[in-house]
Formats: sequence, C-alpha cells, structure tokens
Amino acid sequence: MNSSDVQRRIVRGIKIPDAPPPGKGAAAKPGAAAKAGKVPAVPPKKAGPVQVARQVYLQILSRFPTEAELAAIRSYAQSGQVSPKEAREDVIWALINSKEFLYRH
Repeated sequence: MNSSDVQRRIVRGIKIPDAPPPGKGAAAKPGAAAKAGKVPAVPPKKAGPVQVARQVYLQILSRFPTEAELAAIRSYAQSGQVSPKEAREDVIWALINSKEFLYRH
C-alpha cells in the first residue's frame, strides 16, 4: 500500500456537497469562527493518526474527514510499511492531489 492507494480510497468516498445559499450556514453567523477556535499549525508530537488526519483535512480541505476516510488513513498508518511522519506526508500529498482540493482551490 502506498500514497496512491490511500488517495484512491479517499477519492472513492468523497462527495462534494453543494454550497449553502448566501446568508445561510455557519459562515453567515456572526462570531461562528471565533467560537470554533483556531486549528494549531502543527499537530502535537503525540497525536495519533486520527487527530492528525482531522487537522490535515481541516487545513487542506476545510472540513473533517468522513469515517470511511479515517478508516483508510488509520489502516495505512498502522500497516507498518511507513513511519508516522511518512504516513502524514502521504495523506497531505493525497489530499493536495485530490479532485476536491482542485475544485475548492
């Protein structure tokens, strides 16, 4: 299993949601961003693959990963074929090369 396998598993589960109409959704509520807090730039050193995946998804795709995406990342990270650092980098590259990232950015 490599980063291409992870990317294929992630892409299979991605469904791009329709944008909410203007004036609807969390972005329209005053103070919604302030209540949500900020995402730290670097995950804590002892963060597990799920915590890292959530942070990376928020930073790159501006959303949380689905359960299917988390399962794919978890199985890849725990496969023993790559170090935690390499797994994190592979997920980052898979997201940057995804259709969803290209569509949003």
